[in-house]
Amino acid sequence: MEQPSYWLLDSRSREMAFAGLNMTARDFAKLGELYRNGGMWRDRQVVPAEWVNASTTRMRRISRRAKQWWLIA
Repeated sequence: MEQPSYWLLDSRSREMAFAGLNMTARDFAKLGELYRNGGMWRDRQVVPAEWVNASTTRMRRISRRAKQWWLIA
């Protein structure tokens, strides 16, 4: 049986978004497909394409509050 996805929490019960998401390989693949398709899933826009683009665009300065993926040059 597949385990449900979950986030690791810090000492303040906040999700550790930098590395704390635990999912199956299949779920990670689905997330990758969602991004590859510009936020579309099964012919339905579930994440705005603009957000997908902005979240994967390289920034010159990364702040602690940046809502972006870590991008490796």
